[in-house]
Amino acid sequence: MGNNSNPELALTGARVQGERAELGVLVSNPSSHELVLTGIDYELVYGPLPVGSGSWTGSESLPAGGSTSLKLGLDLDGPVLDPAAPEATISGVMQFGGGGGGETAIKAASFESSTATDH
Repeated sequence: MGNNSNPELALTGARVQGERAELGVLVSNPSSHELVLTGIDYELVYGPLPVGSGSWTGSESLPAGGSTSLKLGLDLDGPVLDPAAPEATISGVMQFGGGGGGETAIKAASFESSTATDH
């Protein structure tokens, strides 16, 4: 866990089949003001190497102390080196807009999270 007021992204599930990955993520807002998640730019490492990158855009409200679950789909850059790799790691940056907090509102937060993979 990071700073107790910064948003966090946790990888809750990863399924890799062929040249496609389906990722489940949980975005949490431990701060005392609402945030609006407007984007996620991410890279997926599966086995020993990065296998693809992607982005999500939208508008998900994160109330103070709240969280939201998202599903991210990703076309991989090509065949993976180790199709039976036991773990996947996602890292990147989340973007925020709107919400409360005025001038001190969080605009972006980096993340890195790993989970066991489902084949």
